[in-house]
Amino acid sequence: MDMETLLHSSTSRQKTLVTIYGKPPRATAQQKGVDTRCGYPRFYKKARQREEEKKTVLLLKLHKPKDYVIPEGPLIFGLKMVWPYRKSEKKSLTRTGLEIPMDVRPDNSNLVKMVEDAMTLAGYWRDDAQVTFSQIKKRWGPKAYWQISIERDWMEMPTA
Repeated sequence: MDMETLLHSSTSRQKTLVTIYGKPPRATAQQKGVDTRCGYPRFYKKARQREEEKKTVLLLKLHKPKDYVIPEGPLIFGLKMVWPYRKSEKKSLTRTGLEIPMDVRPDNSNLVKMVEDAMTLAGYWRDDAQVTFSQIKKRWGPKAYWQISIERDWMEMPTA
């Protein structure tokens, strides 16, 4: 992550949106190490993953809206991560400034787990088990940033 991180965050009664400008984290929950002690496997976080998680928690704490209240109940979680265009991208595409899908590692499922754990530690929710629906997007774009949205997952009430 770039240390030159800028911020945009807002909270409404229904949705919280946090945008952090800078490269998103790339370490994933999948990058754990394993050691055998007394014949039993012991899993641990590798140094790179621990460092990336610490940075992510710190950034999330710094960018949490001042009036933020930890939500109760089921939540909808959105995560959009945009990395700078690769040097190999066609110039005709990069000139448009459009964000294009990123179909290379890290994969979404492992990437989002680390971010969800960091959000729990940063106090965005009690537990990531509250997330009942999530949407994750990885993109290449002209500027690096990552954006998080959290909103209540309201149950649809049957009508009579």
